[in-house]
Parts: sequence; structure tokens; C-alpha cells
Amino acid sequence: MINRIQVKKEISKKLKERAIFEGFTIAGIASIPGSSRIKLRNNALERWLSNNHHAGMKWMEAEKRRNIGSLFEEAKSVLSVGFAYINSQNNNNNFLKVAKFGQGEDYHKVIHNKLKKIGKWINQEIPDCKWKICVDTSPLLEKAWAEEAGIGWIGKNSNLISKKQWFLVYFGVYDSHKRFNTR
Repeated sequence: MINRIQVKKEISKKLKERAIFEGFTIAGIASIPGSSRIKLRNNALERWLSNNHHAGMKWMEAEKRRNIGSLFEEAKSVLSVGFAYINSQNNNNNFLKVAKFGQGEDYHKVIHNKLKKIGKWINQEIPDCKWKICVDTSPLLEKAWAEEAGIGWIGKNSNLISKKQWFLVYFGVYDSHKRFNTR
């Protein structure tokens, strides 16, 4: 039993190290179904929806958003990763101002490709592990899961705040049917 716990700790550590190696600035692991914090975030979403703050965005009502198990049935762990998307191109344009995430390559593709490399690594290290990539186009409360994974906390502005990052952080999330060691 102790050996199995040690193996989980080691593979979890390697997984987070691999995320950093692939260019992510921060990584954490959360267990599914999560703590009471996830329930709190789901309740906040329910209040937001019931007050019709989502206007015409009916896709926000998807059950998958509230239940990670409906997105990936066998999921037991979530790897949350942060990526500081700072474009090296200097925007000297005085006429138009473009947000950092709008400059350079589409961050969805950048993060997806990095997560895919981690997936290939997982296939080699843990051949029977199934995984799914979710970048903010999936119906998932990615900030809540990142908070659950210990990456940071959700502030009053509804953004994820991290002691390790002061600039924009985008999250990709892995679902896995293996239970990894958290934090």
C-alpha cells in the first residue's frame, strides 16, 4: 500500500515537472469530484444562470459545465496548467491597441499543442491512462479546477490569481482516469 502511494506521488511530481518542461509556468493536480470549493463554484454558477446574467449564451447552461464526470466519465484527476501568454513582438502601433491574448498565435492552439505533448508523455509513462485535453472551449469550470489544484484562488474580479504569476494566465485542463496525488 505504501509503495503504491509513493508511486502515485512520484508520477504526480513527474507529471507536473513535465508540464513545466513543456513551457507551462505552473501546474497542479486536483482529485475528482473535488472538495466543497467545487460545490461552492457550481452554486455560484447556478446563481449567475438563474439571474440570467448569461443573457443569450444558452450554452452556459450545459450540465457538463457543472459535472466534470459528464465530460469524461472515468475521470479521477485533473491536471491544471497555467501559461503566461506574453508575445515577444513589441506592439509599437500607436493607433490600435490589441490585447496580449490577441497578439501572435491563437493561444488555444498553443496550449492544446503543449498539452498534446504531455499526453504523448503520459502514453509512454502510464500506457493504460486515458486523458482528454480541455482548453477554455470545453464546458468546464477551468478556473475552479485550477483553484482546486492549488494553482491560485479566484478573486473578486472572477479571475484566477496566483502568487507565482502576476500576468495573464490561460489554463488547459487534463482529465485522467488515473488518480494522481494532488497538489
